[in-house]
Amino acid sequence: MLQAQRIAEKLSARPIAVSQPRYNLLYRFPESELFPVCQQEGIGQVIFSPLAHGMLTGKYRPGEPPPPESRAADPETNAVMMKLYWTEENKRKAQELTKISAEMGVSRARLAIAWCSRRPEVSSVILWARTNEQM
Repeated sequence: MLQAQRIAEKLSARPIAVSQPRYNLLYRFPESELFPVCQQEGIGQVIFSPLAHGMLTGKYRPGEPPPPESRAADPETNAVMMKLYWTEENKRKAQELTKISAEMGVSRARLAIAWCSRRPEVSSVILWARTNEQM
C-alpha cells in the first residue's frame, strides 16, 4: 500500500482511496498491518465477508455436516469457506457467538457486522445474501 501510494505521488496520480479486505471475527489479519498503514495514509476500508462466508450465522454445528441447502454444502460456492473457515474450532466459536447474541437480544449477523463496523478504520461493510430472508 505504501509503495503504491508513493508511486501515485510520483506520477501525480490520485492516491488510493479505499481497500477491500476480507475481515470478520474469524479472519482478523488486516488488523496487524493493513489497517494501521491505511489509517495513516487516509485509505478507507470497505470490508467483505463479515459473516465469514456464513460460518458466523450459527447454522454450522460442531460434529455435523453442513445443512443441504447451505453454501458449505455446495461444491460450486464452498471453496473459500472450506479452506478458511471449516474447522470444528470455528464452528464452536460461531455457537458461542449465538449465545452472546441471544443474551444481547440481537441476531448473530447483526452482532458480527457491528463488531466489524466498530473499527474506526472500517468505512463500510459489504453484505451478500442469497435470499430476501437473509437480507
